Amino acid sequence: MKKIFLAVIAICVGGENVSAQGFGINAAIVDRSGNRHEVRKLNYQGSDEFEIYVGNQRRILKMHDIDRLTIRGDKNDEEQSVVVSLRTGEVINATLLSGGGSSPHMDSIGGGTVRQRFEGVTEFGPFLIRLTEVGDIIFRHQQPAEQNVPMNATVITESGERFEVTNLRYRGNKKFEYSQGLKSRSKDMARISRLAFSEAAAGVESRTVTITFRSGRTVQGTVDASTVRLAGETDRIYAERVGSAFTGRSEIRPFAIGLNEVKLVRFDELEQVHEKTKSDNVSD
Repeated sequence: MKKIFLAVIAICVGGENVSAQGFGINAAIVDRSGNRHEVRKLNYQGSDEFEIYVGNQRRILKMHDIDRLTIRGDKNDEEQSVVVSLRTGEVINATLLSGGGSSPHMDSIGGGTVRQRFEGVTEFGPFLIRLTEVGDIIFRHQQPAEQNVPMNATVITESGERFEVTNLRYRGNKKFEYSQGLKSRSKDMARISRLAFSEAAAGVESRTVTITFRSGRTVQGTVDASTVRLAGETDRIYAERVGSAFTGRSEIRPFAIGLNEVKLVRFDELEQVHEKTKSDNVSD
């Protein structure tokens, strides 16, 4: 009876609706009271990925890549301390935003009162639990872990500075996003050899980028390099959007650069490139 009551509490917290959308992810969730819930079709805010901050750098993680997620600290804090154990063996100490606004990679402005939550299905029906109520999530994966492809590159700035960067990310992700006309594109950076940006001009909010794939194919697109502050944009989100499009680590310190400063990104050779993902909508 107690277990059923707890499940109903999780489902009905705040009168919020529960989505049954899932990504084939199963997990055991242990809440802060020690109750254990076996959850199918697990998702986070309707997605199979979420953002963490390692220091000041944003990183986007897919649940398929995680073995265990442990949340620590006071549940009333807006930033929750988390320990993420990846399936590759890497352990990350980071923070995760618990609410008070939309996720920055979904939109660029803060505000709102949405609280972050996990959703899924248990044997009792639809399940919801707020991030601040979670203690541990132990993921149960059916498929083997994807190959971990390190993204290392040489980054050259508009002023001619050169940086050797390891674990390069674009807006916290391993995919490079750009536009072609009205269409948005997303390409796995493991398939890219080179990104060459047009000369940055004052007052221009977009830059042309020439993408050279490892296959030799070349395409052009545009990226938003605007430095205009958006209405309602917090200091942190503005600084991240403008100054941290590409992040990683240089020889001695964390690395970050904005789209208005970068000239060329030349990726290191890879021994093996993993298979195309569904987002690779044309052959490379």
